[in-house]
Amino acid sequence: MALVDILNVAEPVINEAQFLIFNGCLHAAATIMSTNNDVLNPQYFDGVLTPVLILFLPWAFKGKWLEEKKLLVSFVLLLLLYTVFLVEMRIRYILAAVPLLVILFAYGVFNTYLSIKRPVVLALVLLSFAGWHGVYSVKYFRAAEPLAYLTGAVSRTEYLTRALPEYSAFDYINRQTSNDAKVYLLFVGRRAYYCERNYFHDGGDLPGFLLGAIRVAKTAEQIEQSLRQNQITHLMAREDLLARFLSNNLTPEQGRLWNEFAGRTLKLGFRERGYAVYQLHG
Repeated sequence: MALVDILNVAEPVINEAQFLIFNGCLHAAATIMSTNNDVLNPQYFDGVLTPVLILFLPWAFKGKWLEEKKLLVSFVLLLLLYTVFLVEMRIRYILAAVPLLVILFAYGVFNTYLSIKRPVVLALVLLSFAGWHGVYSVKYFRAAEPLAYLTGAVSRTEYLTRALPEYSAFDYINRQTSNDAKVYLLFVGRRAYYCERNYFHDGGDLPGFLLGAIRVAKTAEQIEQSLRQNQITHLMAREDLLARFLSNNLTPEQGRLWNEFAGRTLKLGFRERGYAVYQLHG
């Protein structure tokens, strides 16, 4: 979907809060479990957690050291609540809870072993978990194909281009833009690790700066002025998400201003795998 003519998108209008909540719920669900067929799905960019970590929690609080176990689970819950309500649900923000969950998992397995009449059943369950994770790991390794890069069969650029949909756009920016360029990242997930130019992104997941510039503008020139006042020279966008977001959050008049601005001021420099780079010109 192009960034111009966004008003042709016929979808139910949702507000910013609903959009953020919807995407947040998807991300939270993705951090719990992924299917083996989606090991490299960008939805799981931050990683996934296995539900096995919490499966034995009900049995972890039997036996000795009850106070210590309560402290462990309290810290886990506090970290999760902090991440969900004060930051955002990303695996890297809750990694500190994983070792504690592993300890509680070990307690749960041990207590189950002491209370179960047929330990062989527990052993089979644990072996099935190990097999499940083993299959996932093998499929992930095959999908990632790290040996091709480690052995020198493919170059770093070739490997990253294949593995990361957004890398080709960043590579274009690094090669084709001037050193003083400043890129506004839109729905890139703030993944600017490979960007060698100055860049700007919003504090949250949504492009609030761009939306605000469009809403307060009376003319297309004022949208351009707002971007240039922030020294922005290029836009890099996941086009389908940006076009959908704008169509859902702009009035017809605001959409007309955006279409006028995009058609007159944005010059397409690169487009591949859903990502595009535009230059502000004029």
